[in-house]
This record gives sequence, structure tokens and C-alpha cells, in this order.
Amino acid sequence: MGIGSKKFIRSGPSPSIAYLNQVFPDLTQTFVYREALALRAREIPVRTFSVWRPDPANLSAETIPLRDETFYIFPLSWFSMIIAHLKYITSRPLRYLGTLVFMLTRPGEPLRNRWRSLMHFVYGLVAIREMERLKIEHIHVHFAWSASSIALIAQRLLGIPFSISLHSKEIYSDRLLLADKVRDSRFIVTISEYNQRFLSELFPEGELDNKIHIVHCGLDPDIFNASPKPQKNDVEFVIVGVAQLVPRKGFHVLIEACHHLASRGMPFRCHIFGEGEERNQLESLIKQYNLGEQVLMPGWIQQEELHQQLNRADVFALPCIRDKSGDQDGIPVVLMEAMAMELAVVSTRISGIPELIEHRRNGLLINPGDATALADALHLLKNNPELRLRLGKAGRETVIKEFNIHRTAEQMAMLLTKRA
Repeated sequence: MGIGSKKFIRSGPSPSIAYLNQVFPDLTQTFVYREALALRAREIPVRTFSVWRPDPANLSAETIPLRDETFYIFPLSWFSMIIAHLKYITSRPLRYLGTLVFMLTRPGEPLRNRWRSLMHFVYGLVAIREMERLKIEHIHVHFAWSASSIALIAQRLLGIPFSISLHSKEIYSDRLLLADKVRDSRFIVTISEYNQRFLSELFPEGELDNKIHIVHCGLDPDIFNASPKPQKNDVEFVIVGVAQLVPRKGFHVLIEACHHLASRGMPFRCHIFGEGEERNQLESLIKQYNLGEQVLMPGWIQQEELHQQLNRADVFALPCIRDKSGDQDGIPVVLMEAMAMELAVVSTRISGIPELIEHRRNGLLINPGDATALADALHLLKNNPELRLRLGKAGRETVIKEFNIHRTAEQMAMLLTKRA
């Protein structure tokens, strides 16, 4: 079963669970499919549903079977959609119309969100009809966007209870029907104490009703484990960062820090893996600082290759920030992956990250946006291999104890199988 795991014991048969997501499986949300697989290993009957199909080019080998068995709404079958609407408008006309009116008339929602809710109702019934056919007894969703809106519709139309794992953006900046979803869900999961406090302040009048639970994202420390380091040039210091190329990841700060390191004459190479909206801006910044030979952006990286790249690195850097929209990370799973491989990590004091990284015990923390402090931290680690080794070992111990998929899946299994 793996490190820190034990057999999950049920008092009775488990309900049939739908794991409904916006995109599944998704290379940027490895924690979702790992959780689904870990629940199945505990004999929890999990069926996977997704609004959108993933890009085949961005799938790792371990996710191919999941893609092949997942029910997808898109590409949309117009015939299936019409049949679904005819089914419910004839068999449950009052609930059908009442649910539609509910989705379109929530107070305080901007026009854009009302349009989004209408679309979710229009195409969501395709998945709901399939859930009814499969006798789904509970729906669980990660993130509070389109998939959670469909879960809310299923609850109001068919009475299927649902729960949500809340992470980052849907809490901080894009709260689509969030108050209704929090109120009507059976329970809420969030990934950090920071998020729990934020939600308690966001809904201070009892909407949570003790229904919120902290369950960390987890990974398998048997897969992400320390490996013998390959022989390499001792002079060159290798920095790795992996994430979507979006503002909240702070890669522009990392490039600024690399500019400082180059100015100090420190030999290094920095690999930034990922794709996203900021690629052009980041490439321009690299060109501006004449760092083309030192800072490389190879694009997406598959899970199979990620292990190799982390094993070649001396340090992992992810200097997360809060962007202009208020969006910020929760606790990035890739930090856990690096720590599980005994790689020294550098990140920032923001959101739930200090719940994973304790400064100078299992990693280094700087203030968000401080490129000079990041350069200082990287320089410190370059000159102190003993410190890198100590932080790396402590980082793995933290992941095994607190961010282990066997432990977090057991927590989810208990929540999902607990009778209301």
C-alpha cells in the first residue's frame, strides 16, 4: 500500500461516487486523478466525468486509461442534449423549470456569470442523465466552476448530494455561485488552514456550519522518491521551476533573480517548464537580460520526465505571488513533488505555502515579489551543499507525514462514505 498507508475499513457498501471535473485527466491537476485512483485502491467505486477532453499531447502515460474510461460532455452530441432536456422537462417539469430559474436569478451575480450558468444548465444535463443511468449516489468536484455548477444542478434536479474541494482562484477571484454551492453542498474540502480561515471570513454567518474539512493534496512518496544523483559538472548550479506560465507563479521574479545571479558572476542554469499566457512576456524578459543561454523554457513536461529533471536539479524554485486580479496559489503540488525527492525548495510566504514549507527547516521562504531575496536564497544554497541536503531530507519527511496520498485518500474516503 505504500509509505504511511493502511487499509480503509468500511462499515457497509460504499456509495457510487462521480468525480466530475472541468478537464480530466489534466497535467496541471495531477492531484485530482491521483486522488481518484487512490480512492479506487480503497474499493470506493469512483466514476470519472469531465466537461472537456484533455489535449492528448499533454497526457502522461499513467493517465491514458483514465481518459479512455471518462464520460465527456464535449464534443457535445446535440441529440443527447435534446434527449436529456426532453427527459427532465417531461418527467420533472417543476424541478426542471425551478432549477433553471434558480441558476439564472442568483442575486449579485454579474451578467457574465448568468450566461455561464445558463450554458452549464444547457450542456450539464447530458452528464446528469448519465449519472442517473449509473445510479450515482454522490458527486465530488474539484474547483467551483462549471463542473460544480453541474453538480449543483444535479442536486436540485435529482437530489444527488455533492461536495467540493476548493483550491485557489475559485475562492479568491472567480466565485461563480460560490455562496450557493457552499450552502447546498454536503461538505466542503479545502487544502489549507489559510483557505479555511479565508472561507470562514467570506461566509461569517454560519453558511459553513462546520462542514469544511482540511484535506491536503497528496502524492505517492514511493513514486516521487530520492534517487542517486547523476554525475554532472560541479561548477554549474541547476535551478528548476515547473508550473503554468501564469502571473501567480511568479516566474518573472525568478528571471529577475537569475539576472542578479548572473551579475554576481555565479555559474548556473535555470529550466522553467510549462506553458501559458505569460510565455511571450517571460521570453522577452530573458532576452532583455541577455539570459538566453542560462534560462531555458522547454515547454510542458510529462510526469515521466519530471522525475528525471528534478533528479538532475540542485534546487527547485517557485516564487508565487498574488496577481492583479487577487488570484494566488493554494499549496502547489509540484513543491511537494520536489520535496519528496529530497530536493531543496525555495518559495514564498503566501497563502498555504508556509503550511508546507517551514523556513530553514525543510526549505527556504522569501517575501512574494522580492527578486533580490530570491537571488540571495539561491546563492546561499549554491554555496551550502550541506544545507541543501538537510533541507531536502526534512522536506521528504514532511511530505511523507502530511502530504501523502495514502493518508489524504483515507481522509477523503471517510468523508465520502460517511452517511448523512
